[in-house]
Amino acid sequence: MPLPVHLAACMMIGAALEGALLAICDCYYDDIPVELIPRSHKKQLAVVDWGLFDLVDIARKMEWLPSGLTYGEQWSSKKAGIGDYAVVVRELRNLVHPARYVQDMPRKRITERYYRSCEETFGTSIDYLLARIGRSPKDAHDKGEF
Repeated sequence: MPLPVHLAACMMIGAALEGALLAICDCYYDDIPVELIPRSHKKQLAVVDWGLFDLVDIARKMEWLPSGLTYGEQWSSKKAGIGDYAVVVRELRNLVHPARYVQDMPRKRITERYYRSCEETFGTSIDYLLARIGRSPKDAHDKGEF
């Protein structure tokens, strides 16, 4: 029987992905076209107010996390890119809301398979984001740049 820990782990991975994307968006804010900046009541939101939906959307559109599917398109693992898998992590993270869980996952449990997929998506997403930076922070630290 699957343990509820897998759901919690998927939620935490979603939170970690959100933090990583928030950092990248903050660092590369000037590269983001103004039309992609999230707004509320026609006013641009501060980066810290962007949600995971906004962050993943920007990362996909900026091709920091390339995607092969459009929103709402039928899932195809042959076409899907890392940005599409990040959307899945976001959807699993949103299951923290009980009504969302009942609506999206009726009579289903989040199993180790979901967790492993989230874990792999997070690792691959970090690889893509580090490629955007050009080198890892550890490499920069080792060279005395920090």
